[in-house]
Amino acid sequence: MLETCKEIGWAFNLEYYNNGYASEAALPILKYGFEEFELHRIVATFQPENVPSYRVMEKIGMRSEGYFKNAFRISVYQKLIRFILN
Repeated sequence: MLETCKEIGWAFNLEYYNNGYASEAALPILKYGFEEFELHRIVATFQPENVPSYRVMEKIGMRSEGYFKNAFRISVYQKLIRFILN
C-alpha cells in the first residue's frame, strides 16, 4: 500500500531563529511531497511552548489538528500539538 502521509520538521540553533529559514525551506519540500510523491497530507508536531515552530506552521499554511497530553515521542511522554496540511 502506498503511504500518503509524511511528517515534516525542522531544528535550528537559536541564533538563526526569526530569519524565515524554516518556512523558506519547508515550502518547496511541501510542494515536492504533494506533487512528486502524491501525498494526501503532511503533518508536523511541536511542544506547546515552542512558539517559533507554531509560527512556522501557520506561515506555511498548516492548521491545527489536535492536542496530545501524553504523546510518546523520543523515549518520553510529552505534550504535543499536531498540525496538518492537505
